[in-house]
Amino acid sequence: EEVFALAKEAGALAACVSGAGPSILAIVEARNEVFWQKAEIALAQAKVDGAPAGRFAMMRLKPDNMGARLI
Repeated sequence: EEVFALAKEAGALAACVSGAGPSILAIVEARNEVFWQKAEIALAQAKVDGAPAGRFAMMRLKPDNMGARLI
């Protein structure tokens, strides 16, 4: 819940757990550069039981409006 609150505070329109793994998805307007700055700072300061939380990777992805398809 803390991660979702941080995402919303940084300007995300929505945030959720993505899939069954450790991925978090944040929906952000493409022009919102402030979100990326705030998210990088928050991740650099993240701690688990008082120790640095580890490495994180942030990726900017565009929505796929075509949906599922056979290839």
